[in-house]
Amino acid sequence: MCVDHFLLPRWFGISRPLLRVPAWSETAWVNVPALVALCGAVFFGAWASGIVPGEDASRLWGIPPLEAWALGGVTYIAGVAVVQALAPARVKELLGFSKLVIDEDVPPGAVIDIASVSGVAPGATPRVPTATPAEAM
Repeated sequence: MCVDHFLLPRWFGISRPLLRVPAWSETAWVNVPALVALCGAVFFGAWASGIVPGEDASRLWGIPPLEAWALGGVTYIAGVAVVQALAPARVKELLGFSKLVIDEDVPPGAVIDIASVSGVAPGATPRVPTATPAEAM
């Protein structure tokens, strides 16, 4: 999600609007590059930790969870680049955008989320109303 929200808008001009959580019926079937990256990272993490059946259980290659997380992020970025190069007309569909936003026009490089729409300036902390102890009860 960090790669999807922070890097894709800047590097590829692709933003997944975070204004409304879609119902299950409105979601896409699969985010293809994310699924490939997830499967590869999980397998690498299991293999590097020595928990794949039939492998040496004493194997430990560095810090497998951190390495698997980084591998997943890099693989996802590479997958998005491949999707954008090979199927530019179907990018949103292959990246698993919900049906709510698949036709929505988002300016290149824009990150559309609750903070950007609610008028909170970039870098500013949104005001959160606080309740007094008496109101909280």
